[in-house]
Amino acid sequence: MPTQSVGCFGTRPEALKQLLEKTYQYDDFPAEPLPNDGTELHALERMIGLLAEKNGFKQLFYYPKNGCFTHDQTYVLSEYVNSVEGLQYQLDGFEHVSFDVFDTLVRRRYFVPDYAKLLLAKDLEKKKVVKDAQQFVVQRNHAEFEVRQAKKFIGDVTIFETYLHLASLLNWTEEQAVQYAEQEFAHDLAMIEPKDEMVDLFNSLISAGKRITVMSDTYYTLEQVEAMLSKVGVSIGYELLVSSELGKRKDNGTMWQYLKDSLPHGQSFIHVGDNAVADAQIPGDFGFRNLHILNPIDKWQAAGWKNPFTGDLALDEAQILKWGRLVSDFGRFPFLGE
Repeated sequence: MPTQSVGCFGTRPEALKQLLEKTYQYDDFPAEPLPNDGTELHALERMIGLLAEKNGFKQLFYYPKNGCFTHDQTYVLSEYVNSVEGLQYQLDGFEHVSFDVFDTLVRRRYFVPDYAKLLLAKDLEKKKVVKDAQQFVVQRNHAEFEVRQAKKFIGDVTIFETYLHLASLLNWTEEQAVQYAEQEFAHDLAMIEPKDEMVDLFNSLISAGKRITVMSDTYYTLEQVEAMLSKVGVSIGYELLVSSELGKRKDNGTMWQYLKDSLPHGQSFIHVGDNAVADAQIPGDFGFRNLHILNPIDKWQAAGWKNPFTGDLALDEAQILKWGRLVSDFGRFPFLGE
């Protein structure tokens, strides 16, 4: 029989008074059957502890291994203490291992994914193709959203589709659109660096005869992702699944269904990736084992430092150059305790 995990809590009424005093209607909540995540109910349960703290109370946690209550939350990170040898041992028992790409096998020199877009925008600003570099990045990202919207969020988009849409908005030629799309990629490729220990582990699994898959939700083409992987020393012996070409994504489950349909019956499989939803929760929903690793900014914050790229600072080049390299280098190995 399948088991269902249960969470429970006790609280002082004053700690949650806003929730308790609110009037609710059945129509405020989604109908069953509920998905595993992403509904108003999931948001509601996740705000309980934060609301208690906002109202001046503290959270007390039950730590099963010690059988006691504690205010200390550091045990939450205990699963993220590991070594290269530990990782090797965990993965050696599987016949088929899949890896995410960004922040799993490759990293960006200055961490921030939009920095390549900003560098392109600065080039275009100098040539007077655009008026404001930061505003262009916002416009470029919105154009990608509009392409996805036009497709009714079915499948995925490529970087070239986004720039062709931008061309229609900014009176560019098709040749300019292709040129600028390739220029953005070139900036990103120039900043791609290996996550050394993960690449070494990846190649050791290939040498051991494991079946290896690499998969990514990305607007880059398969050839562009291959170029990034080749740059960091990942070049042969793997199957590459890219959402922009396959039309299926990890974060909406379609790529996981595709993989499940293609797996030989009984073959042991595990996925390695840094996104808590796309690389851990959703494959788990499909019955796949997974090894969740820390994204560089998550590791940075787990060490007790603030995220330096929030709000308006996300596209501040001085901030990116000051902190981005530190975050990227600190997060090169995706576990604590190395």
